[in-house]
Amino acid sequence: MSPLRRDQVAIGLVAAMLVALEIVWTRIFSAEFFYSFAFLVVSLAVLGLGLGALSLRFWPAWATSPRIGIAAFLASGTAVLGPTAITRLPIEFVALGRSGADLALLAVGVGLLLLPYLAGGAFCAALLRRHRQNAAQLYAADLVGAASGGIAAIAAMNAFGVPTAAVLCCIPGALAGWGPGRYQRTGTLALLVALVGATFAADTALVPKAPTKAPVIAERWDAMGRIRVYAYSAAERGIDIDGAANMLLYRVRGDWREGLPVGTPEFSLDLRPLIRALAAERVMVVGAGGGSEVMQAKWGGAQRVDAVEVNAGLNDMLIHGTQAAFFGHLYESAGVAVHSTDARVYARQHPAAFDLIISRSSNTFAALSSGAFALAENYLFTTEALADFYRALSTDGILLIEHQVYIPRLTSAALESLRELGLAAENYLTVYDLPTQRRQVLVLGRRPLARTLVDTTLPALFAAADPASRVLHPAPTAEHLISQIVADGWEAHWSTAAIDISPPTDDRPFVAQMGRWDRLDRGRQQQALAFEFAGFPLARLLVVAVLAVVVAVGVPLLLLPRRWGQAGLSGIAWLYFAAIGMGYMLIEVVWIQQYSLLLGHSAYTFPIVLLALLLSSGAGSFYSQRGGPWLPFVFVAAWTAAHLVLFPHIVTICGGLDWGVRVAISCALIAPPGFLMGMPFPRAARYVGECIDWGFAINGVASVFGAALAVFIALHWGFAIALWAAVGCYLGALMMMRSMARSKKSVGPH
Repeated sequence: MSPLRRDQVAIGLVAAMLVALEIVWTRIFSAEFFYSFAFLVVSLAVLGLGLGALSLRFWPAWATSPRIGIAAFLASGTAVLGPTAITRLPIEFVALGRSGADLALLAVGVGLLLLPYLAGGAFCAALLRRHRQNAAQLYAADLVGAASGGIAAIAAMNAFGVPTAAVLCCIPGALAGWGPGRYQRTGTLALLVALVGATFAADTALVPKAPTKAPVIAERWDAMGRIRVYAYSAAERGIDIDGAANMLLYRVRGDWREGLPVGTPEFSLDLRPLIRALAAERVMVVGAGGGSEVMQAKWGGAQRVDAVEVNAGLNDMLIHGTQAAFFGHLYESAGVAVHSTDARVYARQHPAAFDLIISRSSNTFAALSSGAFALAENYLFTTEALADFYRALSTDGILLIEHQVYIPRLTSAALESLRELGLAAENYLTVYDLPTQRRQVLVLGRRPLARTLVDTTLPALFAAADPASRVLHPAPTAEHLISQIVADGWEAHWSTAAIDISPPTDDRPFVAQMGRWDRLDRGRQQQALAFEFAGFPLARLLVVAVLAVVVAVGVPLLLLPRRWGQAGLSGIAWLYFAAIGMGYMLIEVVWIQQYSLLLGHSAYTFPIVLLALLLSSGAGSFYSQRGGPWLPFVFVAAWTAAHLVLFPHIVTICGGLDWGVRVAISCALIAPPGFLMGMPFPRAARYVGECIDWGFAINGVASVFGAALAVFIALHWGFAIALWAAVGCYLGALMMMRSMARSKKSVGPH
């Protein structure tokens, strides 16, 4: 094997390991620290890739050293230590703003997580500098390796569990560390043996076992989340996902496959009277969870119940094994169909089909995330989503949404949705407050709600659940915030509301991100915990923290070579590598979110978009010397602009097609721009020469900044503005490329 081919394989292996670690660590920290803090920790860790590459500026001999494989060896060996250590540090994340001790502990933890990225960045930059005349081939291998690592990580999590996958992800780095020396090879073999051995202890050693609220009798931890089943009592079991979504599993006496079981559990909100009053024949349960609403629909007389739950692992636990027997094999009974898919896509595929659609305590946090994308949410409760659910209702059908905190924003969304459909919104919905249960319920009808339903059926239903229940709309006086939103619109009460009450949309679907900058005070910080239900802007603060660290730490370090008198990379070239790094990540982060509208299932959207984008970019890098100098920049900018206009229509037209067809359409839409997005980096190699390692470092740090910037822009102004920012990055990079081409001397004397 030629040295170039060998180093292509090596850089691909290290890239695969680093991307896989990012994905698996996000899953670990999302379960241990919650999604917002996973974003903070992983983003800061990935910053090490660019900073590690920068080390070649100060130790250039590494590029020609035959022992550079030791860096890959170190990256692999230290990758197991990071999550093992940080999950054991007593960090109070919600106290970071007021506790120096917790900040110090966080710095220690992030420092440990940085190690594999520092070593991996140095390794990749050394190989790029060594083969700078063949930078296109090396960069192509890097992108293809990254794509492979992303897919392998998800497959490993689903096949072996998350802790074991975290160890398996380190193996590619160990293989890349194979070198010419006897000691280096012996060390690599020893590390491989140690990693294989560590897989057997990963479940107990990698993440500590913390005290639980009840005995854990079953657990499943895969790419979708960590599911735990608790034994509360002989009659009830509890289920939680990542410690955030909680539900009950009720025991029944009998077998649903043989008829209705004897006796009924005590439901906190018994919907059977409503199902009977509607004479509902077909019911859709959104976020079926532990099957409580499915059970009520069966007892209420529904002939068909569609249990739609996006978490396939949870569905599998309830269909097979002891959990299935505990609630009487409900999901295997006649008339019940379980669908492991996105509820909104399922609704679009079944227009005018359901007499009742139920959503109880469904959360919108993304089930599968990576790095900066850990703050993503699904599209379940946007203005456009409510229109999709409305169209899925039968002539007299109703949609019932119950939640602890979302209802004010959902009321705004429902009003907006109904008005866009040309309907008198106030007549189509009613809202109830259940203060003792700390829940609210929104009911929306396909037709104006019948008076008997509003005046008799629903009041009796909610009074049985909570004697203190009250109607918020229609109400004689607008005293409650929700009543005021219906009466005057959300804008009129924005200044006095404690939380964000604006309607979430497909362009800005963050219904759970309720924080506001004008609610930034310590009183609300005490209530923040991992959520934003008191208005404290936790997610926004964490995004700003990442951006600030990149600017305050990353940028000065990237400028050090210039301050130390190292010539070679002009200011224009420096900005060029930053622009293409930010532009790429702005597009990637937004598209991973947006394509879930078309593909539906977040467990599939992430790997499909990642694979299509990175593989096509790898191919583009390989052929980067073909085509005009302006082609990749103008094409990507034009395609992105067209995407902004056409993608919503593509979702509307193609959203109901078979899943395989939607996958093919998605790949066909991603691959062409992805191919051109792989060209800008290797094209710059001819102008920067041996400073390609410096460009790689800048690109890596800018990628972290771009990913965080995408989330920041999306949270405040929406995905469209984030994509326009990407367009600006690529057009700016075009101007810089033309300037470099005109320059007689882009690289100074060495």
